[in-house]
Amino acid sequence: MKKTSVKLLLDAFMLIILVLLYKKNVISLVFHEAAGIAICLLIVIHLLLNRKWISGVTKGLCKRETPLRTKISYAVDLLLALD
Repeated sequence: MKKTSVKLLLDAFMLIILVLLYKKNVISLVFHEAAGIAICLLIVIHLLLNRKWISGVTKGLCKRETPLRTKISYAVDLLLALD
């Protein structure tokens, strides 16, 4: 299986879990808690799979030709990740 296919499947699986997490009383509270832990682990795997892209964007932040909007978006994403 190609790496892009794995990334796409991982993203789809994360989306499904995230949608199911919004209604904690529909399935069960135990599922809600377990899926919350699982999605945290899946996010870490997602970031590890995309580390080359993340490092490329991070290196390009200090360049003058990088738009301000990109820098602001990066800062917001970083703050949300830390939150």
